[in-house]
Amino acid sequence: MRSSTSSDVPIVEYLNADGESIRAIIDSCGDTRGAPAVVIPPAWGRTKETLLPLAATLVEAFRRAGQSITVVRFDGTHRRGESHIAPEFQGPGDEYLGFTFSKAVRDIQATLDFLRDSPRFAPRSVVLVTFSLSAIEGRRAMAEEKSGLICGWISVVGMVDLQSALKTISGGVDYAFGLLRGVRFGRHELVGVVADMDRTGTDALAARLVFLADARQDMMEVKVPVTWIHGRHDAWMDIERVRELLSSGDTSKRRLLEVPTGHQLRSSREAIETFQLVAREVGRMTLGRELEPAIPNLQAVERRGVAERERLKQPVVHLRHFWRDYLVGRKSTYGIQLLTATEAYQRLMQRQIELLCLRESQKVADLGTGVGDFVVKLSESERICSSLTVHAFDFVSEGLRRAELRSLRSAANQRGVRSRLVLADLEVSRRLGIPAATGSYDAVLASLLIGYLREPQLVLEEIHRILRPGGRLVLSTLKRDADISKIHVDGLQELRMGRASQALGDGAAEQIDELARDFLNDASRILDLEERGRFKFWDPQEITAAVRQAGFRNISAELAFGDPPQAVLVAAEASGS
Repeated sequence: MRSSTSSDVPIVEYLNADGESIRAIIDSCGDTRGAPAVVIPPAWGRTKETLLPLAATLVEAFRRAGQSITVVRFDGTHRRGESHIAPEFQGPGDEYLGFTFSKAVRDIQATLDFLRDSPRFAPRSVVLVTFSLSAIEGRRAMAEEKSGLICGWISVVGMVDLQSALKTISGGVDYAFGLLRGVRFGRHELVGVVADMDRTGTDALAARLVFLADARQDMMEVKVPVTWIHGRHDAWMDIERVRELLSSGDTSKRRLLEVPTGHQLRSSREAIETFQLVAREVGRMTLGRELEPAIPNLQAVERRGVAERERLKQPVVHLRHFWRDYLVGRKSTYGIQLLTATEAYQRLMQRQIELLCLRESQKVADLGTGVGDFVVKLSESERICSSLTVHAFDFVSEGLRRAELRSLRSAANQRGVRSRLVLADLEVSRRLGIPAATGSYDAVLASLLIGYLREPQLVLEEIHRILRPGGRLVLSTLKRDADISKIHVDGLQELRMGRASQALGDGAAEQIDELARDFLNDASRILDLEERGRFKFWDPQEITAAVRQAGFRNISAELAFGDPPQAVLVAAEASGS
């Protein structure tokens, strides 16, 4: 075992049974020798840095109770992060090509061995906490654990079995069924992660990790308490399937808790409340009593998160290429129109138009226009005003060209809406602002834009500058821990039921599953970039404060975009000079 501290981040390194290096972050309080420990494996596509807020919540709860604790967050081997990856798979995007679930099980076992054999820790008990797809390797590690070290397992928004999980997130592809019949899939992308489905799937079948029957058999072997925390709005997993799994084995030691969240849990208020629940369960399993709720210092957690990210080499992100694929599609087909055609997005755009309070002959800036959905929706609105002028700003030229075509095909021109496209990068600085004169617009729309920019406060100040006094700003941004699972599942069902043909034509309807998979993978990259700190999602209080700081008044905020809503919608007026 090797230990090091980089940028105040305590790192340990140890080996798994194959001699491969595993790197982990240790969070603790009190005397760690003999203290209870919590082991947190990485979820699919995530790294050990992701669940810092959970670790901080656990440590704070135990600190306030006067108890010691050790929390271990580790990167699995042959996947994203700092642990061992075969040399041929170390290129960006290739990290999972050598991944197997059986190795993931051995990584959990190696972490338990490291804790048990280390004089610094030697915990008297350990709780395993898994998230999402890591429940697959977690249940097997629990079934095979015979040392008595683990005293409980907490599965948070867990996937019950690999077959149903992969079918859901792939839009219906049954990899297990295909592999059993000799189909070869090769490399497939699953929620932003490229995996060799032949390698990963064949290994999982051999290890009996795929089917619900396998999961139930594992649960028969689990003798310690299990708490399963299910997100009420998590569209990736059916609660009835969870109940079926938990009915296997000693049901007197099974608890199913439902929380009002989706699948994403990291830094939102709902996430912190769920992490408090996890801390309560860890206290019950290790100390025999539930701990009082505790919230860590969130500003300190934010600073620590920056330190954890900064010590890592961040991959180069070509944002223009990314946004091009996202907006117009990887094959230049539909792209974001698969999302904007859905009822959830249509309602968001309609509400934004209502809040703009447009009047005749006004001049509007549509910042981050994408492929022109604002103008298209304007043409359909019953309240459209005559002689409107819309300047549509974006830095993806392919998106602007599609916006122009869609505008020409819509009824906008016939109903008095004149639009002009402006190719512009909205990543403003103190020296380079939005290319528009001061006070030149009556209204500004920034739909799902502000969270993707490096200097959002500067952008808000620039918006205030280009608005006339009293001019309207309407913006929307994804909220903290925005969850794409329900929007994707509900939207895909809508598109399959006829909306694809109606909104996009028969060509889209014929290939909707493949198109939706590509778009889901790109949407997953947005969440990944937010997690790395490149994008920022906001809660209502944060974005309202930022808008007020930029000089706006009469500010209102509401939640929108889906059920439950995944975005914050803000309306405000520019104050006088």
